Amino acid sequence: MVSFLTQRNLMPAAIAVFVRHGCFIDILGEECSEIVFPDGTLKEEIWPRVGGDAYELTLPDGYKCMVRYARYLGQYVLLYKPENFDPAKKYPVVIAFYGGFSNNMYQFITPTYQNQSVSIGESPAWFLSNGYLVFTPDIVVTPLKYGPKAFSCIEGAAKYLQQLPYVNGNRLAFASHSWSSQLGAYMFTHSTTFGAAAITEGFSYGNVISNALSMKGGTDNLSVAEEEREGGKFWDNQASWLDQTTVLNADKAKAPVLLLCNKESAEDYQDQTTQLFTALRRLNKKAWWLKYDNGEHTLHDLKELKDYTIRYTQFFDHYLKEAPAPQWMTQGIPFKLKGIESRYELDPEGTCNDLNGKPCFICQAWNKQYKRTPEMFQKEIKDWVLDKDIAAELERKINERRKQLDKEGDIQTREVMRMLEKK
Repeated sequence: MVSFLTQRNLMPAAIAVFVRHGCFIDILGEECSEIVFPDGTLKEEIWPRVGGDAYELTLPDGYKCMVRYARYLGQYVLLYKPENFDPAKKYPVVIAFYGGFSNNMYQFITPTYQNQSVSIGESPAWFLSNGYLVFTPDIVVTPLKYGPKAFSCIEGAAKYLQQLPYVNGNRLAFASHSWSSQLGAYMFTHSTTFGAAAITEGFSYGNVISNALSMKGGTDNLSVAEEEREGGKFWDNQASWLDQTTVLNADKAKAPVLLLCNKESAEDYQDQTTQLFTALRRLNKKAWWLKYDNGEHTLHDLKELKDYTIRYTQFFDHYLKEAPAPQWMTQGIPFKLKGIESRYELDPEGTCNDLNGKPCFICQAWNKQYKRTPEMFQKEIKDWVLDKDIAAELERKINERRKQLDKEGDIQTREVMRMLEKK
């Protein structure tokens, strides 16, 4: 039997429609009714979702209807807009998630530097002032299925944002830190929606299996992973463990990623970042790892805070706003020049192609512009612009790539939903 409770009583016209198709309506009080659908009704859950569940019901007589209801009470999202917000523009969006940021709704948020990747969700002023929107969904997870459940929330949030007229659906990114890094790592390897990602200081976010089977710290790490971190018994839930082990799914990653794990961070965090970064580089994925000498789980040294804020901003500016890549992304920084050269300078001649030589469309566009008008790059950066034909060609390539990724994303989403639906 399929039945649903409503949050308020149905209008008489709605009751008449349901009764006409064989449903039974039980009015339980002034604010609640139960709809009981006839035997043979088929229920199919609609994915992805954010903030609630959605079902398509097919009744025995062929009549179809959709039911939505709030499943996660207390789950909210915040969308930050700049003071000079223009609804006629298309903005890039960074989605920052940790657990719940909705408690910031009525707080005055002090502008700060980035001390880790989700600082943008705690203090979005810098990014709002630089032409971004910032979105912070509360995240719901369940035992055994942290990754798939978070995917449902975050992918649903992204699909919601793409429907807003003032959001550029091709320019979405996400940021996760610490506890939420395992959720970010799952999004990184299972979603094709995002154009860039920042993941910082993660525990068990690279290879949960190797961490669980180690004896680091003299701790029974397997029991911690199975029970405290709710991964479930390893040998009874192998499919779930494999699905949520990032290095085993790194080949599916599509977005460039900016990692942060500091020199004074815990050994486990550094080990996990090393495993993930090694896997990504072996697979010729676009990945950068920032590591600060004085940083621990977060940054606190003023010089390092400024440096990370600049690089974090340049990274997202390149992939979400089509700015030229800085030299540290196109050339790297040799160890012997650490602390000597920052390589913040934008590099319209360079490229951040992956190690296979697969082109970066944005770098290609700036390379072409540089060859055409080298004198322009002697001016202030604010005067650097792509010619209309080059910008149009870049947009066409991005749209074609997005269509391809959307097709792949539909397949991956179905796979994630099957994992979520398994008992």
